[in-house]
Amino acid sequence: MWLAVFFLNLAGGFQQIALNHLPATPDKLVAVGHQYWLVSDITPQTQGQPAVWAISPRGELLASATLEQLRARLILDLTATPQGLVALDVYGQLLQLDEKAQVVHRFTLRGNHPFPRYAHSLVYDSQAKLLWVHGCHPTQGYLDLGCLELHAFRGPQWDYVTSQLETPPLAPLANTEKDPARSYKLVRKDARGGLWVVTVADPAGAGWVRPAGSEAWRQLQWGSLLLPFPSYVHDPAELQRRLDEGWLVVGMAFDRQGGCWVAAYQAGSQTTVLTWFSPQGVAQRQRRLPGRFVGSVGEELVLFQAQDKGGVLQLRRLAP
Repeated sequence: MWLAVFFLNLAGGFQQIALNHLPATPDKLVAVGHQYWLVSDITPQTQGQPAVWAISPRGELLASATLEQLRARLILDLTATPQGLVALDVYGQLLQLDEKAQVVHRFTLRGNHPFPRYAHSLVYDSQAKLLWVHGCHPTQGYLDLGCLELHAFRGPQWDYVTSQLETPPLAPLANTEKDPARSYKLVRKDARGGLWVVTVADPAGAGWVRPAGSEAWRQLQWGSLLLPFPSYVHDPAELQRRLDEGWLVVGMAFDRQGGCWVAAYQAGSQTTVLTWFSPQGVAQRQRRLPGRFVGSVGEELVLFQAQDKGGVLQLRRLAP
């Protein structure tokens, strides 16, 4: 049975959706009309849980689907398009979903053109009418020797259009393909049409912004606000410990002026640090909030807090 309570916390000045029975732990949230669609944090221990699910603003469960039902390896991201909701599978497959979380169409991004290897994130640009998908396409044969990072596709059949953002080789590493935190990046679009790309975990905080109306990419400047993102080590157990305990970029949210909140989460402390970047990509301030950032609804940030029974989604508005 699914139970949910929606209320306005007047003392804190934010809305809460209390989910008394979670179908799965939320990882990302996308607002589509009057529904909130969520991607689950799937682990080997939770393979049978819903990979994607939808709730109403009051918290009622509207739809859900497991990886087996979707016939997908791992769902990593969602975005709303004119063709409907599109989910991204880790092997570069696009799944077009209906309102019941059923697959309507499948599209492969592979072809005789640059395409994402180990795809990680996507966003639809309604102004340019392009679907941007992040995933390294090796320029020299291997993921650590340089990449084309972003690939654009046009609907309704998601035909390939172009690729952008060529990044240089990483420092020499072994098993780079097994280190997704360095290879994976999040791509999002701001209110003005600018594109933002941020590495999930990189000690240097690698990230880029292409402001609206520009074709040039600028590197993000963290300055003294750079977080201690985990560094790479060859030992798999130690690397996994660092990823489990360290800061990882989990999302972005934007204001009307084109500023960007980059959200980093530390599982051990169950805390999100939000770093505000100017439209030019310069970090200027930070906020620390309890819970895990999962997405945004308009200019409101959505954070998830696990509880003994279920959990809570909090909607907070932050001034730049």
